[in-house]
Amino acid sequence: MELQIHFFRQGHFGQLTPSNIIDYIVPEYQKHPIDDIVPAWMPLDNQNYRLDTSDSGIVHWWNYIAITPSVRGYSSHPTGSRRDWQYLLQLATRDPKESNQLLVKNKALFYIDQFGIGYRENSIASYPKVLLSDPKIMTEGESRRDLAWYKISEDYTSPIVFPNNSAPVLVIGDNEGYKTIIRTISMQNLNTRLLIPINGPTKIDDLSLSDLRIYKAVVLYRFTSGSWTKLERYVENGGLLIINAAEDNNDFKTNLPNIFPFNKINVATIKGRLNLEKKSDSELLNNVNLNNFSPYLYNGPDWKIEYGNIADLRKSATAIITEKNKVFLAENKVGKGRVIWSGLNMPYHTVINENYDESVLFANFFKRAIDAKSLDPNYTITKFEPTDISVETKNTTGILYKENYHSGWQASVNGKAVKALVAGLDFIYVPVPLNLQSQHIKVELSFKGGFDTWGTFFLTVISIIINVFYLVTPKYFAKTFKYLFRIFTKPFGNWLYSE
Repeated sequence: MELQIHFFRQGHFGQLTPSNIIDYIVPEYQKHPIDDIVPAWMPLDNQNYRLDTSDSGIVHWWNYIAITPSVRGYSSHPTGSRRDWQYLLQLATRDPKESNQLLVKNKALFYIDQFGIGYRENSIASYPKVLLSDPKIMTEGESRRDLAWYKISEDYTSPIVFPNNSAPVLVIGDNEGYKTIIRTISMQNLNTRLLIPINGPTKIDDLSLSDLRIYKAVVLYRFTSGSWTKLERYVENGGLLIINAAEDNNDFKTNLPNIFPFNKINVATIKGRLNLEKKSDSELLNNVNLNNFSPYLYNGPDWKIEYGNIADLRKSATAIITEKNKVFLAENKVGKGRVIWSGLNMPYHTVINENYDESVLFANFFKRAIDAKSLDPNYTITKFEPTDISVETKNTTGILYKENYHSGWQASVNGKAVKALVAGLDFIYVPVPLNLQSQHIKVELSFKGGFDTWGTFFLTVISIIINVFYLVTPKYFAKTFKYLFRIFTKPFGNWLYSE
């Protein structure tokens, strides 16, 4: 009781312990109504949006009162890339001090949407003021004790299970390149209602032409080159290919495929500011001020960038950004599709400099792939369990499930297996086959486990059996162990003797 009184006196109601929460939720022990701590408009049974709070005390007791999930857990903290994504969420929403408030707003809304956050408890590590002060974003706001609750408009965030018609965009490259792409598009809030980034292979040789058909755009960044035949056919059939130079890959600087805007690419070393010029009135330059681009300076070393000469430009290509006769951004029309090529390592340069104008240019690359007028389809979730999801919908290109991807997830559309893809912040995307996108469909997603999950389980079972065997029949266990030991060590002993 002293601990509870201490918390109330200090105003740390979020630190209410699970043993105290029975005063609010268990009928025979209830002393206080639940709306003493949670507003009436805050749903406790909405499985399709998450609560975000930075108060570990609230996370400790939240699951006792609600099935509405939270972004963070009290224990079993994420590891690897999933820890990185939560760190980026914190970095974007903990009231950052950047001077460009539009950039602050874009990044915060991007990660809020990615995590499917519909509610916020704001007593610790406040969200940016530019969000909290906007009634279009925060449709509800109310205090309970020392807790501050907000509801985020569904116009600015999408649900955890999200059938959609957003543009699926395949990113080919390594994991660091993929993360950099995500951070770049966050600066313009290219959220899940606009595009779904898919984490693809590192090598272009690992692509399948049939798989490419579902993507509105393909991005190459920090990738391994190979045969360009599949990508050439993808572009000729109407695809959008975005090629970002990242480092000196000499394997394809000369004898370039015809989809490139140039016959060959050159590498230059620079340090400082480029005198960039607009060479055309391309829509890629809409709302872009080249004078605001950051210099190429980073911890001392010179930058390597790529360029093509005006003289090497193909007849089907257009120079967009140049410095004298050097072309740093170009576009090539190939069949029904287009190729956008940039030699400036834009994703990385944009992110480390937090450059708003550079992020505008990069976002413009995707405008041809994004259908801003596309509507979210109607859908019904017929089953919503942690390891089993079932959705019925129509006029849908794919279903995004904002739960951690694992190879043990299995997906089907109308009973036929389809491949679940790694999307967004290492979440799950189920693409709907092209011939079914206009039909009424049933999409099922189930976690069946993989070698790591089942392997650990069977190892545990075997360990238990061995321990029981040892406890029940220790003498027989010792004899059996010695016998097996001799069998398995005999070949080694014979080999050692022969040596």
